[in-house]
Amino acid sequence: MTEVSTDFKGDILAIDDTPANLQLLVGMLKEWGYKGRAAPNGRLGLQAVKKNAPDLILLDINMPEIDGYQVCEQLKADPVLRDIPVIFISALSETMDKVKAFGVGGVDYITKPFQFEEVKVRIETHIKLRKLQIAEQELREKTLNGAVKVMLDMLSLTIPAASARAKHIQRLALHIAAQTGLRNTWELKLAGRLSQIGALALSENTLKKALAGAALSDKEKQMWAGVPKIGQRLLANIPRLEAVASLVGLHAGQGNPTSPDFEQQRSILYAATVAAELGEHMSWPEVLKQLQGRDNIDESIIKALHTYDSQGALFESRSVNVSELMPAMIVEQDITTASGQILLSGGQELNPLLIERLQNFARNDDSMQGPFKVRAPVKQA
Repeated sequence: MTEVSTDFKGDILAIDDTPANLQLLVGMLKEWGYKGRAAPNGRLGLQAVKKNAPDLILLDINMPEIDGYQVCEQLKADPVLRDIPVIFISALSETMDKVKAFGVGGVDYITKPFQFEEVKVRIETHIKLRKLQIAEQELREKTLNGAVKVMLDMLSLTIPAASARAKHIQRLALHIAAQTGLRNTWELKLAGRLSQIGALALSENTLKKALAGAALSDKEKQMWAGVPKIGQRLLANIPRLEAVASLVGLHAGQGNPTSPDFEQQRSILYAATVAAELGEHMSWPEVLKQLQGRDNIDESIIKALHTYDSQGALFESRSVNVSELMPAMIVEQDITTASGQILLSGGQELNPLLIERLQNFARNDDSMQGPFKVRAPVKQA
């Protein structure tokens, strides 16, 4: 056997119920510079993938309990694991076997007995493709994050009360998701934060009344009820935000069939939105009582909300100068300039952009130096 490479090229998991095959594959992978891991059956293979996802999987087909096809189907049904490339390695050589392997999500098929060089080249090809895919995803993620940040900053600056409500909706939704066992929360987390983005299209007067819980005219009620649809339209044309857009438009009655968790996520976001709105005008026990009587909110969600700390993280009241302001602090009262202009409304959570805005005003207005009353998160031991 040639000398083992010292350059780490990737993490590969081999799943096969034949010990000799596993030993051969793992030894071969290590020789080529990969981290080779072994699982002696499909059930343990799935456990290994969920515990520590590899860069690529080599998968046998004929195994007891769970065969290779079933293992691949379960992987592809998991939003977190579905993009891991799976290469089938099997003694089955019929065309239908190969067609089925590709049909359940395999990216390649190698027939036993195999040639070492063939396996090496195929692995190298798919590892390179996987790395290119990850690099593209990271680039798109950065672009996406930039676009989302611009929208959130705009909402925070123009409608601080709506921004604060959206953050509360997000916290509630993620708490419910954790309590109900929802694993894939990426879309839900983003949808919660963007849930009020449609408010940007409403008039200032309507917004003030709606966010304050004041009585609305029939026309204003119609406009306020349309906020989710507006948000959905704003987000629908942004790449990779299609599912998020559908979630934000939760009252629009449109789903996303490509996401297996969509209906659960939409139910959670709807409950979180209702709870956040009610919580602005009544105590948390009263909110729970109101939710209990709604047929369109699942009992498991209400049960999850019973364990929610309505105060969020632990906070302590402080008086701080403008130079001491930090992200995640919550201002306890309106912050105004000497001329009476409201820069921040009470209850708004600070972020870097808002802090910079206050500090810029403070350079030309001594009244903006502070102190300001805020609630600051307390680090728990």
